[in-house]
Amino acid sequence: LIVDIAFVVFYLVYAFVFTWSYDTIFPDTDAKKSNAT
Repeated sequence: LIVDIAFVVFYLVYAFVFTWSYDTIFPDTDAKKSNAT
């Protein structure tokens, strides 16, 4: 159970960091113009 929770938390953090770093390296100009989440 602990391993499953740790895996889920790790995956969420990994996905967040990956998307944040990707947006930082490759900024989307269209996304910045509109306030889409």
